Amino acid sequence: MKPVEVELCRWMVVCFAPLDAARSFYIKEDEDEDRYGFVLLNVPGTEPDGYRSPVCLGQMFWFRCLVDHILSTGSGKKIVICGGNDRHFITIACCLLGAFLILIEDLAIDNLLKIFDPVFHQCYGFSELCQERYLMPGLSVVDVWQAIELAKQFGWLDFRNELVDIDKCIDMQEYCHYDSAANGLLHTVIPSRVLAFSVPEDLHSQADWSKESWAIKNDRRYFGPRYYAEILSQDYDVQLLVRCDIDEDDPGDDEWDGDRPCTP
Repeated sequence: MKPVEVELCRWMVVCFAPLDAARSFYIKEDEDEDRYGFVLLNVPGTEPDGYRSPVCLGQMFWFRCLVDHILSTGSGKKIVICGGNDRHFITIACCLLGAFLILIEDLAIDNLLKIFDPVFHQCYGFSELCQERYLMPGLSVVDVWQAIELAKQFGWLDFRNELVDIDKCIDMQEYCHYDSAANGLLHTVIPSRVLAFSVPEDLHSQADWSKESWAIKNDRRYFGPRYYAEILSQDYDVQLLVRCDIDEDDPGDDEWDGDRPCTP
């Protein structure tokens, strides 16, 4: 398959091709080495899996930091994003790069559809475990773009400025810290208004962990109510908790098995 080039802005393009093919596509003469800088797009946490999870906010921030680092070198080279031409890479790249252009370049979704038109028909829909379990419809790339566009319009997201009003805008450094499975997977949805996280595990039912706020089993961390209570009261001043994942058809299990998928 011939490499497909999509120009994102005056200083960055995406080439839907493996790295070697992309280099061959652009580097025709020795002086071309000084014109282009190649970036292999390998987004953490987007490896192909059975649920095709959408690109998350933390991954978008990771890419913004990556671009900032490249631009800080002052090389003046045009950035060429590459990594493959399969449907998985195309979907992740369109979702991630489109969100970046909304947040940094103020592009509208109609313009994004025109930009990615050569490959957009190959994008697949996203799905996750909770959607398959409850027969929920999957998200599309455009759904993700619309969410990012609305969050920006409401002032909840600002990827341009390092210092933001954390009462009105998401603090991305803090967001990425708690976004980790090692730190509780707690997410700010609306700054100072709405947080989302999985239902805490009942660690008190386990004698060895009855006094702990979190525990490790099978190389995975599990968090009890005490862990979240400290964060929610001290860091976020939360006044109300609402549980949204009760499954009336689940008879329950008296023995904690360390694997209770919950969806906030």
